[in-house]
Amino acid sequence: MKISELKSIWEPDLSRLSGRDRGQIYYQRCQVILGEAIRSRRAVITNNRIDRDWLRNEIGCTASVLAQNAAIRALVEDRDELFKGLTVRAPFQRRKVPQARSTRSHRLATALQMARFSGKISFITLVRDSLAYQVPLLQWGGRIDEEVSDWLRHLALSIKAPETSLKTYSSVIRDFTRFRRRHQFLWDEVDDGLIQKFQSFKLAKGVKADVVNQYTDIVFGFYIWLEETGRLTNHVQLSPGSNTGKKRIDFNITSKSTSPSTWKVDDAPGRVWNHRLTLSDNSKKDKRHTPNKEEIGRLQDSVLDQKHGERNLLLFLWAEKTGARRFEVLQITVQDLPTEEGRDEIADKGGTWAIQVFRKGRDEKGNLFVPVDLLRLTAQYVKYERSKIVTRCQERGVSVSDSLFLTDKGKGLAASSLTGLSRAAFIKAGVLRSSYHRLRAVFATQETKKAVEALESGHMQLIPGTNWTQTILLRVAELLDHSNLESLEHYLNNFLNARIQRAQATSGIAASETIEYKRKEIEALDRRIDNRIRLMEVMANLNVTCDPRIGAKLEAIGREVLTLDD
Repeated sequence: MKISELKSIWEPDLSRLSGRDRGQIYYQRCQVILGEAIRSRRAVITNNRIDRDWLRNEIGCTASVLAQNAAIRALVEDRDELFKGLTVRAPFQRRKVPQARSTRSHRLATALQMARFSGKISFITLVRDSLAYQVPLLQWGGRIDEEVSDWLRHLALSIKAPETSLKTYSSVIRDFTRFRRRHQFLWDEVDDGLIQKFQSFKLAKGVKADVVNQYTDIVFGFYIWLEETGRLTNHVQLSPGSNTGKKRIDFNITSKSTSPSTWKVDDAPGRVWNHRLTLSDNSKKDKRHTPNKEEIGRLQDSVLDQKHGERNLLLFLWAEKTGARRFEVLQITVQDLPTEEGRDEIADKGGTWAIQVFRKGRDEKGNLFVPVDLLRLTAQYVKYERSKIVTRCQERGVSVSDSLFLTDKGKGLAASSLTGLSRAAFIKAGVLRSSYHRLRAVFATQETKKAVEALESGHMQLIPGTNWTQTILLRVAELLDHSNLESLEHYLNNFLNARIQRAQATSGIAASETIEYKRKEIEALDRRIDNRIRLMEVMANLNVTCDPRIGAKLEAIGREVLTLDD
């Protein structure tokens, strides 16, 4: 007997089913029971968790099923966490679901009713192993979307996906769910054709092809998880061909396999499965432009004209010289910087200063390696421009953030503000198809050059088990905190092609960088001297033309400003 021959999952006699099929029926029953328990807040709770005897009797299985079925065990443990935050009333008495409720027509009618709702994404806090996780929950008219919410909980607790990624996944799956319901597809009926229609729908809305591909990856990842956890069977292709044994299987969602990356040092986990619905976007590479040296000079000049010119210049230099991402730069505090003696020691050793920041997609902090010349230029900003902001805030009784880069109000600069000022600088400098993030590409290009030349000169040794190209890319990936080495190959290829015409020594690159830092430091000093001269002239004129008492007062204020400037 097969599952498809059952009239309802609540049929009392399951003895003719195979053990695997019985396990799937028990899992479906457990989903329904716990879903009703959460919606009605009625369940038997013992020792701050769902009572297993009560649940076993409701499902109609033995105690060993709850203990040995991995999918049921994981589901129940997750629901235990949910019930900790709910006020639970008396247990409900589950009624046997009529046969008609399991038919497609009834399920589709329910889905169409849910289509009236836009879908609400909310976050709940779950504590596991003394760590708090923000877990998204998708609801339609007060009813939890169990499949989606279980998947998101898996991403949050097991994969430890960042909260920003979870928000994106939730939004995309919610959008796709609304689309499939409008086209009268149930969640377990989705196929390649519907996903292609979803892609066409997004393209017609003006969404770029590369973004639509990202949406498709998320939907495919969701259905891969459904297949791997037993919620779907032979729905997504996760085998080399469409034949399993002697029986041909036509998968709803097809895929293709690729070999794992040969760049990984760790053991590669078999083959990787990807969908076949990637849209071509030949213009993608042309849309991302890496600024050259002349354009970087124009960018720096444009930010210097902004209100906080010295601060904004440093924001650009930190991205260019350390490869830091926007949110990583904004994590840096004044306490992260070395003292003057520390900077001198670093300069004597010819090394860099490591700062601990949270890197992308990681729970623990990683190192950001800062050259000593950038540290010196940053110290000048702290001594002058930042100290003025601190002084003004303290005089007004306003608390000041420890963040290195401050606003006029003494708060740490927001990521949105950095995006806005960098966009304005790129537009003013006439650097098109580029952004603040592309400064990481400038850093990657420079570090690739240095790594090649260091390897040639013998200053860097091969990493065991790798060839010279892998050693170089691993070195650059470490500095960039980049997980995909293959995406860095083009930096190496571009450099090797350029060397046919011109080559530079590592020392030459380092020397040119030092000269550039000195030039910026002198320019900052020139601006401060010019400001002092203009202020002295203004005070002299005011002292002559104004009332002597007013002139004396203005002169005192001016001298106080000059003292702060010193």
